[in-house]
Amino acid sequence: MSGGVVVTELPTGTVTFLFTDLERSTRIWEDHPDAMRDALARHDRILRDAVEQHGGYVVKTTGDGVHGAFATAHDALESTFDAQRALADERWPEATGPLRVRMGVHTGEAELRDGDYYGQALNRAARLMSVGHGGQVLVSESVETITRGALPDGLALIELGEHRLRDLSDPVRVFQLVHPDLQRDFPPLRALDVLPGNLPRQLTTFVGRADEVDRVAAAVRDRPLVTLTGVGGVGKTRLALQVAAEVAPEFPGGAWLCELAPVTDASALSDAVAATLGAPRPVGRSPDESLLEHLEPKRLLLVLDNCEHVLDAAARLVDAVTHRCPQVAVLATSREGLALAGEQIIAVPSLGVPAAEDEDADLERADAVRLFVDRARDAKQDFVLDALNGPSVAQLCRRLDGIPLAIELAAARVSALSPQALVDRLDQRFKLLTRGSRAALERHQTLRSTIDWSYELLDASERRALNALSVLAGSCDLAAAEAVLADEQLETGDVADTVGQLVDKSLVVVDDDDADPRYRLLETIRQYAQDQLEATGDTPAVRARHAACYVARAEAAGPRLRSREQVDAAAATARDTDNFRAALDFALESRSVDLALRLVAPLGVYGTAIGYAAMEWAAAAITVPDADRHPLFPKVAAWAAWGVTMRGDVEQGERLSATARACAERLGTNEPSLCQVPATLGFFRGDLATAERWSDEWVELVRPDADPYELAHALIMQAVAWQRSDPAKTRRTIEEAVQIARDAGIMSALSIGLSSLGSLVAQEEPDRALEVLAEAEQVGILVGDDQAVANAIQMRGWIAGGRADWHGALEAAAHGAAFRLQRGDVSLLITNYALGALALANLGHVEPAATLRGASERLVADRVDQELWVRQWYFELMPEADRELARGLGDDRLGELRRLGEAMPHVDAVALLCGEADRVLSED
Repeated sequence: MSGGVVVTELPTGTVTFLFTDLERSTRIWEDHPDAMRDALARHDRILRDAVEQHGGYVVKTTGDGVHGAFATAHDALESTFDAQRALADERWPEATGPLRVRMGVHTGEAELRDGDYYGQALNRAARLMSVGHGGQVLVSESVETITRGALPDGLALIELGEHRLRDLSDPVRVFQLVHPDLQRDFPPLRALDVLPGNLPRQLTTFVGRADEVDRVAAAVRDRPLVTLTGVGGVGKTRLALQVAAEVAPEFPGGAWLCELAPVTDASALSDAVAATLGAPRPVGRSPDESLLEHLEPKRLLLVLDNCEHVLDAAARLVDAVTHRCPQVAVLATSREGLALAGEQIIAVPSLGVPAAEDEDADLERADAVRLFVDRARDAKQDFVLDALNGPSVAQLCRRLDGIPLAIELAAARVSALSPQALVDRLDQRFKLLTRGSRAALERHQTLRSTIDWSYELLDASERRALNALSVLAGSCDLAAAEAVLADEQLETGDVADTVGQLVDKSLVVVDDDDADPRYRLLETIRQYAQDQLEATGDTPAVRARHAACYVARAEAAGPRLRSREQVDAAAATARDTDNFRAALDFALESRSVDLALRLVAPLGVYGTAIGYAAMEWAAAAITVPDADRHPLFPKVAAWAAWGVTMRGDVEQGERLSATARACAERLGTNEPSLCQVPATLGFFRGDLATAERWSDEWVELVRPDADPYELAHALIMQAVAWQRSDPAKTRRTIEEAVQIARDAGIMSALSIGLSSLGSLVAQEEPDRALEVLAEAEQVGILVGDDQAVANAIQMRGWIAGGRADWHGALEAAAHGAAFRLQRGDVSLLITNYALGALALANLGHVEPAATLRGASERLVADRVDQELWVRQWYFELMPEADRELARGLGDDRLGELRRLGEAMPHVDAVALLCGEADRVLSED
């Protein structure tokens, strides 16, 4: 490549920026500080030479990287190529190994002040660099557009698609610089859209707080628990999300946001966190224990937002997580700390405001002013900060104490009021408290006064609507808002306009990622509006309308959840889970048996998220006085019985099942699903005669009506009950269940039925079993049944093992283990360890086989449990394999390795299995 001219002045206007970063630098510094010192000096020289020889300017060094600026994009690309080639050709110290540098290049407008650049273009270049890998050069669309068709010989740009980058609201097109002398293949980018997790897309820019982001990010990397504290509206949540996006690439398990504001019952905290993480429902364990088992092997960041109203429960859960799950980092937001050992509490300050004497200075240096201007432009596109309105904006930000929510509420009004008019109204409505050490109270009062002021600007209809919206838990669609808000003073047809006005005034947030927009209140606004609603005395009436709305929704959803619309209906009901729970709370508090049972009964659906939630609700609903006189009581009690049975409490399941049957007999109702729990209990207890009797009765009751949902599930239960005593009947029955589920589109039954069928025919018809299991896996993915997917993978491994295809068995065992570990299904890892141990033993890899043998033993409570999950031929082949292990290792060494496996954490055991599989399969 041709060289350039060393520049003496920084380019201005449209500038191409280069950001670089050295991969693995922290680890090398810790392990080899002396060698790293020499290597980094050579690294700096190479990068500086490459930048300056192509007409660029090194603006600054950033620890282990450089920030360069170029007048042209062509020069920047030539510079990055020469730098990467020189880095690859350099003979690095043996201790450090080759240094690998990732680079990001972006072209855009930038402002040059005091020898440094400011503007969004720098952020884009830095964000591009941050999602790459060592040796990779990532380029923005702006650079690709400029250089298209005019790249230097040998260089090319390949598109990597659109990706979400941290702190950028819209996805960006990313390109990679390629050349025959450059490495071409890299892992997927570390962009937010390819990382695990659920961090929401931010639709507004993150303003200021650079120091806070760095400080909190450093703490998250170093401490098991970091808690952001501060008054409502100070920006704790937004700062937490920004930090989570910043550090997400460092957590292979992802960054997960769990919003606790909708959790009104502290006992439901674990369930809420588990639902966010997609953790499996607990069977035979408490929700806390199940959640901890899910988290224990993972390295992830858990963001718990709004802990203050469930502070004690949150503290207990986080304490257990930090002690039990050493690779999990917790970032919490709360009005106060959790008071736990090892907690790093960071108080989130207000945004910086201009000093009174600085009103003639550069006001936008103050973060509070920058935030006001940014949000004001959202409300009024042509808003400009100038010499006339600047002093008013500065005064407004000071009087609002730099609190982001207060500033955003004020900025939202610039479409109707000038900054000076805002100041004038602010002066009329409240005074700021300035009492020294009572700063926290001052900020609270300031926020309250700001909301008071914004609230008083609403007309009567808007106020009533905002008050009523406070009863909603989480979010709602427009139809629900109409049902809750419409009364004698607000007609249904006017609700949309009224809610739209509240959205425009930043008091209601609209999430329009889906085709059907959903509305929600910020938690601070919701609490404020709740207080206003209480003051009017209208709370009972509004909550009653809310409950009636969601009872009607449950009843409308019930048939759809049991039809070919099941997948869509399950997704829709899952979005309203918090509101269903809130409606049930009202029913329980008002002792309304009818509302409680009518809400829960339709939602008790197998294989869906709402159905699992309804198991807990059913147990609460049947406790309402006189509930057993209601005709829906047997159905709801049966669902409650099913729930506790699947959690492993068979005695309580038996009691509730008996109660449901007795009530049905007394009321003269006929509820077929009452047969399921006693059938299941019989199977669990090994009483197959009882299991067969109840499952047969269930099928006989539902077959005349030909309800495909009920019949398919009844037949599956019947097949399970008959599988040991009548294999032929079992096969006919499960095939009928699968056909019924397929024809009717009942995915919850189809995924279960296909898994059962694949297992049943695996020994005699392995090829057909593989086809069935492939479909089971596809259906499991469709309905979100991770366990069905993992079971299908595992069953393919058993089929390979049954054919003595030990390589195929080992590959499936490792694949399934990695899949289960990623999702926290550690209780089912027995199947992977057992099959992996047998495969490795037969392949002559005795030490890892013995270790995995021990790991499988740790998960076996008794022989019956083991036989439920492991194929029969395993028990026939494993004794001889054990003897081979003993002959190859000796009894002492075998015992030592098995004890090692028993004590080994799951993450290490799975790593051992996967590592051995990779090594064995690559060798062969």
